[in-house]
Amino acid sequence: MTWQRAASMGIVSALLALACGQKETQIEEPAAAESTSSPRTVRVDPSLVEQGRISVAPVERRNAVDEIRATGTVTPDLDGAADVGALVSSTVQRLLVREGDRVKQGQLLAELNAPDAARVAGELAKARSQRSRAERALAREEKLIARQATTAVELEQAQADLAGLRAEERAARLLLGAYGASGARVQVRAPIAGVIAQRNAELGTRVEGGERLFRIVDPTKLLVRAEVLERDVGGVEKGTTASLLFPDGKICSAKVLFRSTQVEPGRHAVAVWLAPSDCKLDLAGQSLNVQLHKATGDAKKPLALPRDAVVDLDGTPVVFVQGKSPGEFEVEPVIVDRFSETTAFLIKGPDETHRVAVRGTILLKGEWMRSSME
Repeated sequence: MTWQRAASMGIVSALLALACGQKETQIEEPAAAESTSSPRTVRVDPSLVEQGRISVAPVERRNAVDEIRATGTVTPDLDGAADVGALVSSTVQRLLVREGDRVKQGQLLAELNAPDAARVAGELAKARSQRSRAERALAREEKLIARQATTAVELEQAQADLAGLRAEERAARLLLGAYGASGARVQVRAPIAGVIAQRNAELGTRVEGGERLFRIVDPTKLLVRAEVLERDVGGVEKGTTASLLFPDGKICSAKVLFRSTQVEPGRHAVAVWLAPSDCKLDLAGQSLNVQLHKATGDAKKPLALPRDAVVDLDGTPVVFVQGKSPGEFEVEPVIVDRFSETTAFLIKGPDETHRVAVRGTILLKGEWMRSSME
């Protein structure tokens, strides 16, 4: 056994003694022996945390039977997305935004050359003229019916003609006003503030009426829609806490906003919407795993944290607790009760006021070992 190995075993023994509750004086060494004592603090470049190479999650209390696993998708809230299209057939004349651009409500996105808009403008003028004549015709019928010089059928027909022409005029006016059309030029504007998630238009291309040109997503109004199996949804209510497990290893806390009251046919699942508590959702459409925590009212639930947070240091399970300074982590031994597929349940460890590293623990372990050899 090399001296490094012997020193490492001595370090781990000291950490284990701390986990078992020995007195502080038993793990403190005099200044002369500090060269072989374990570093309790690991410091790394804070940029590793900022870039997500090291991520943290909170410690919680829950039982294994309280976990409900589901698949989820990042989706916009009701007013968090908008599809912007062309109301009439036209050609793209100007494009003013790219995918990824942030836009304000009402901002000009594109200009279209729409001969049909000019036709609609002509139809509007024609409808106005016809409506004016119909108003005069109705006025004549009303005078004639007062003198019993016409029939009620003629009066009703004049009223119906006027109502129809007013409807045509209103439809043509709305069609032109929707995009601020002037002549053959149609202006396409953003109905909401957000980010251009998709741009389906190219300069000079022809688009048909109703075709989508842009999709705008408001990143501040993204939620997670989870599909919870019908058999499990009974324990999920508004305010139920959850963990969002992203493909890149990031873990966020979340709470249930509301759930559907209907089982999706053929899937035996109920839709549940969640909002993150301590992170931002970035990509609409992103898939992730959701772990919901049923509330049981049991005050003696064990400490629970993501399984990947527990690291083995020469036979001693430890976690890296986030410190007060950026990039600082404290090494804390833990006693594990049991592991589930995704969670470690602890008999002893950091409490709910702490956050522990759940991604990048190999980097932290390597830095700890390097420091212990110095």
